[in-house]
Amino acid sequence: MYLALLELKAARGRFLLMGCVVLLVAALVGIVSGFTTGLGDDTVSALRRLPATHLACSPDAKSDQFARSLVPAGTLDRWRQQPGVRATPLGVSITRGTTDRHTEVDLAAFGVEPGSFLDPGAEDGRPLGGDGQLVISRKLADEGVRIGDTLTVDRLGIVLEVTGITARSSYGHVPAGYVTTATWQRIRFTTPGAATPPPNSPSSTARSRCAAPAEPDSRTPTSSSAPGRSPSTRPTRPPPATPANASP
Repeated sequence: MYLALLELKAARGRFLLMGCVVLLVAALVGIVSGFTTGLGDDTVSALRRLPATHLACSPDAKSDQFARSLVPAGTLDRWRQQPGVRATPLGVSITRGTTDRHTEVDLAAFGVEPGSFLDPGAEDGRPLGGDGQLVISRKLADEGVRIGDTLTVDRLGIVLEVTGITARSSYGHVPAGYVTTATWQRIRFTTPGAATPPPNSPSSTARSRCAAPAEPDSRTPTSSSAPGRSPSTRPTRPPPATPANASP
């Protein structure tokens, strides 16, 4: 100890420099760690908020092709018939729109059934109630979108009324917005420049994006998720989806 103190006293500048380097490296690690966590949360926070036990996608969808998954409506119906399973469709598409106050925003449109366990509700305004309505995340509100605004989806001409604001969430670094599954199908499958089909037309109700097993019926309806299963029992494998265009 005595020799160490003598060494520190004799070369205090060198040891002070080494201590500063160690502190700077520690600070850099903390900054990079926080930056990585923030980027990850900005990528999938809207999915993490879903109170689902499972997300079920078509067999041909890879881990990096989540948004390409299409599950047939018939498969969703069979999941719903399984004991202890609550299932609901979920659609995800990234689009862009402009409000009637000329605010341009990017939007990750999440298609959910109003009142289902995937419905996020609304912290301000009214929750999702029907086709043509949009509940935005707090992040979109920070970008200038307000309750009562009318947002028109670029190139498609689909008009959405902003009815409520829910918690901050995003998908793919894009703020999330929640619409009905029928509205999401119009956004997802309408060809730019083509006539927009009415909300309840066969072309807009034929498909859904994703479905996932959820909690059993004892789960409160506010816990949203794709079709899911009870965590207390081993899930029964649902019938395989056809490789054709399947959507929940």
